[in-house]
Amino acid sequence: LTAEGQYSGSLENVEVMYKFYPSHGFTRVVYGAEVLRQILREAPRMRWIHSGKAGVEDLLIPELVESDIVLTNGAGAPKRPIAETVLGFILMDVKRSIAHLDLQREGKWQHVPHRELSGLTVAILGLGNIGLEIARVCHLMDMRVIGTKRNVTGGALPNVDEVFASSRQIECVAQADFVVVASALTPETRGMVNAAIFEAMQRHARVNNLGRGALLHPPATG
Repeated sequence: LTAEGQYSGSLENVEVMYKFYPSHGFTRVVYGAEVLRQILREAPRMRWIHSGKAGVEDLLIPELVESDIVLTNGAGAPKRPIAETVLGFILMDVKRSIAHLDLQREGKWQHVPHRELSGLTVAILGLGNIGLEIARVCHLMDMRVIGTKRNVTGGALPNVDEVFASSRQIECVAQADFVVVASALTPETRGMVNAAIFEAMQRHARVNNLGRGALLHPPATG
């Protein structure tokens, strides 16, 4: 299939489909439910569909959910680059990178006050595979790491100084200099970062949303 979900030839003998995302053009608007319905109609032997990304909500059409086809995803595969990206954005803020670059373009020499990561607190909302990798790299930089998890009965987590139940996320974010949203989008998490969360945050705190825009309320766009 092309990035737009177009294909040629017969799908009669196709048993496995791998859906990946090579460019910004590969969206669920272009390649979503209608294309998948057509594929399933023309591929009666389909037994396994794999999505290269973690989120699969664009694939959960009734025709697939009610079938015997196995659906798998790429959860956890991109955890290292995502964690490095988060750390990069945190460093940009702490070290005032944009301000330095602006001065450089203007040919000016001017001292820009900045902070160090050591001792700052990052709150990770969603301590799954990706969240724990973010915790690891932040812990290596001597940051205090806290976060939320739906099920906290398992006890302590590696590289996390304090774990809160998801129901206590307001208490969690109130302590943070940086809030990283790493939760999957589910009916329970939709709109989870709402006005109450922002009001509880410190004025200087920053939010980095790694998940779907609908995790924020009102929903993020773009």
